Amino acid sequence: MANQEQFKIRLTLNDVDADALERYSKELTQSISDEMPSLAVEREPSRTNTQDLGATLVLILGTPAIIQISKGIYNWLKLRPNAKLVIEDQTGKKTTIVSRSDDMASIVKALPH
Repeated sequence: MANQEQFKIRLTLNDVDADALERYSKELTQSISDEMPSLAVEREPSRTNTQDLGATLVLILGTPAIIQISKGIYNWLKLRPNAKLVIEDQTGKKTTIVSRSDDMASIVKALPH
């Protein structure tokens, strides 16, 4: 991604019980990786005082990746009709995506570009 602006975003799963958290995090990571295999997706602990892998995925991407990442998120949300996902950009701006009411355009708009 040389010579292009890079963005750091956080994707946080909200309102997910502990039993589903690990599964949802893995599914979302895989859905994003299916669309963009070269992108590194890291998991960040929800709290620093626990050993959980966390419900937050951290991505560092360039502008051309926005559509691919949006498609991965959209595809995952279609599988989880009750899911809520918070997208946080590097400035701290947060946008909540609710799978039943948001379309791919909403996801693209929430991502930095």
